[in-house]
Amino acid sequence: MVDAFFLVQTSLIDAENVVPNCSKLYSDAVSLCLRLGEKDAAINIITEMEDVGVPAPEDILTDVLRESQEEGS
Repeated sequence: MVDAFFLVQTSLIDAENVVPNCSKLYSDAVSLCLRLGEKDAAINIITEMEDVGVPAPEDILTDVLRESQEEGS
């Protein structure tokens, strides 16, 4: 399986020039990771978003939290 985090990291992240409107792209990537069961990749993407100054939408944070809680049940 292709490493989802690697794909997002190499295609969306440029620490000096964040792609305009990439918040939606990041959100889509996080959602895809969650659907594929790649929770760690989703968390890494959110961390990278915050590192480059892209705010993580509340709904995405909620989805990751919900996935983490369901995994622990």
